[in-house]
Amino acid sequence: MTNLPAKSERVRLPNEFIWTIVFICIFPTVLNSLGFNFGSNKVTLHPTIGLDLQRVADVLQLSLAGSFLVTILEWSAFWTAMFTVILAFTNYKITGDVTTPIIGTVLFCAGAMDGFHTLIIYQSLNGRQIDPNLIPLTWAISQLFYGLLMLITTSLFVAKDKRHIMWEREKGFGFAITISLLFCIIAYGVISLVVKSPHLPTAIFPYSAISRPWDTGPLVLFLITGIFILPKFYKRHESIFSHSLLVSIIPQIFSQIHMAFDSTAIFDNNFNIAHFLKVISYLIPFCGLVLDYHRTYRETESINSRLIIEIANHKATEEKLKHQTVELKRSNEELQQFAYVASHDLQEPLRMVASFTQLLKRRYKDKLDADANEFIDFAVDGVKRMQGLINDLLQFSRITTQAKSLERISSNSALETAINNLKVSIEESKAKITYDKLPVIVADDFQMVQLFQNLIGNGIKYRGDKSPEIKITSCEHDNKWQFSVADNGIGIEKQYFEKIFLIFQRLHTKNEYSGTGIGLAVCKKIIERHSGELWVESELEKGTIFHFTIPMNLGKAN
Repeated sequence: MTNLPAKSERVRLPNEFIWTIVFICIFPTVLNSLGFNFGSNKVTLHPTIGLDLQRVADVLQLSLAGSFLVTILEWSAFWTAMFTVILAFTNYKITGDVTTPIIGTVLFCAGAMDGFHTLIIYQSLNGRQIDPNLIPLTWAISQLFYGLLMLITTSLFVAKDKRHIMWEREKGFGFAITISLLFCIIAYGVISLVVKSPHLPTAIFPYSAISRPWDTGPLVLFLITGIFILPKFYKRHESIFSHSLLVSIIPQIFSQIHMAFDSTAIFDNNFNIAHFLKVISYLIPFCGLVLDYHRTYRETESINSRLIIEIANHKATEEKLKHQTVELKRSNEELQQFAYVASHDLQEPLRMVASFTQLLKRRYKDKLDADANEFIDFAVDGVKRMQGLINDLLQFSRITTQAKSLERISSNSALETAINNLKVSIEESKAKITYDKLPVIVADDFQMVQLFQNLIGNGIKYRGDKSPEIKITSCEHDNKWQFSVADNGIGIEKQYFEKIFLIFQRLHTKNEYSGTGIGLAVCKKIIERHSGELWVESELEKGTIFHFTIPMNLGKAN
């Protein structure tokens, strides 16, 4: 059976949580259909009650039960909004996500407006005579304010063109706080006008299909926000909190449906259900933030665990590399020492072989046939070539074992010394050597002479039928001095560009060109010691250019 790839899990509220919210929204209606009534009954005092104080207390308790209940619900919504904004700001400090405190501020401002609505209800608790239209109007204004503020704020976050919206940590946050406070002032002003107005418009029409038309405005706003804006907001700013905002619209819609179509009096069944559902709508973002904290904590713990493992692995790798570096250094030192000792100790027996072979040739020259004389010549030639290889190997090992310290030297001086050492070869080949004014560099002067001598010697050796022309130039490039040694010799095929720098690698037979094939390997090792690079450009029958670099900041001169 083929395993299907698992879907990528989106950050959202659990399905069980969402279905619980839907159930809570529908359950009061189901209970209503079964005969339950959540309204607060109004009881009128009759003169027949007389001075029965207990009866009077019972009647007063029943009369004020609705006010008490709604006041408790409204203050619950306010304090939930308060805790939500505190969590939102804490989340902002941890994650730096500016959307969380902005939306949290929106919820707090909405909760503050509900506080004004609660104060009106509190006045009824104190027995003050208030206009019966005041409480439903302040509810509608508070909900309208919340719907508008949520719609505008989330719309700004999902706006396609962000060039005029500075959603940076400071600017975007300040802008949203300003908008929220502005709406608070406007809403407070409207409610103040409503409270002070001597004549309020009728808010409840008990016998109409829409019993509270003022509540249809917030209902429309919540529908638009929930269907068109918040899904885009969640998609763009995916988090449990943003998903909880989308889910919180569900109880808000149900709350406004109860108010707009079914509530016919203050503190009736649907009035109380609507206030209860509004508290639920405030609790959902609070729960979303708590779950976001839990998720962030788990992710942080997971990251910390991975970091601890990575650090441990890194330390283990670092220790291993240190050990390998020490071993490699020791191995290189032993190898260099071996090469030096081997080449040095082989010199004596080779000289003995060469001496006795030549002595044999002189003493028995007339007594041996032509083949014997040729064999002796081969033996002498082989010994000489072996001596050349050993001398070159000794020279190669001395690049690091007997190197001088780096100091400021004149490149021109090193080049002129190399040219003087090659004076015989230059005169015999009629070579033309030209060079620019070269820079002062930090280097080993002896090795720089050796480097120039080998590169110029190569140009003279592999000259073909033409008189050699060799030009040495320099330029500054990428904080390095780049030198070029160009000749007009036979050139090199591109496929051999890497091979020529390997020790004892030759492209020609000893009958064509003499040498051991170690010269360019020595050059490469010298440049590596100076932290530079060596490479070649060439074309057959047109010449070769060797480039090498020396860093400008290689080190302080001794």
